[in-house]
Amino acid sequence: MFGFLKRKREQPNLRAMHISLTNSFKNIKKDISHLHAKKQDHEGRLDQIERLLHHLHGKIEVILSYSDSESRSSTSPEVISPNEATSTFDFGALDSLTVVQRNILEMLIRLMNERGSSLVSLKDISEDLYPNKDYRAIRSLMSSYSDYLEEQGFIRKARKGRQTYLLLTERTKKSLKKSKGKTTLSVRKNGESSR
Repeated sequence: MFGFLKRKREQPNLRAMHISLTNSFKNIKKDISHLHAKKQDHEGRLDQIERLLHHLHGKIEVILSYSDSESRSSTSPEVISPNEATSTFDFGALDSLTVVQRNILEMLIRLMNERGSSLVSLKDISEDLYPNKDYRAIRSLMSSYSDYLEEQGFIRKARKGRQTYLLLTERTKKSLKKSKGKTTLSVRKNGESSR
């Protein structure tokens, strides 16, 4: 009979222990969820840092190649002769190019000769070819044309800050030198050309 009363006294202690254990396990679950979220956040940041490092590595390679080409050009600047300034090309090598792509090449050569520099910004070429158009309106078009010229090996692109600069490749320079006295493509300011 007295054992029945003793069980009632133990039940409040068990109930308190049960509540305490339930709260403890809830807190452990919250802590584990919090740690898991932090781990995912850190992994995301690590991925961002890795992408940024790859991007910076690419930029450093461009800058190094640019500085190498500048050091080579500063020791022996290669200016295309005035006969070549009229931009005579061997059209057999350039048949795959559109008129606009040829105009970009010719304007690049003209601006290189005028400035005595091996680098010319894409913006300057665009402004000379299309003086009545806003550069922002034609930037993507000019970029796609120059991308094609780079893929075909006629030019190289280098970034310096926000500007994209174009350089002639050795292949294009050789085509220019071989084609002295051959067919000439003259560039007009409005972007149209004539042979």
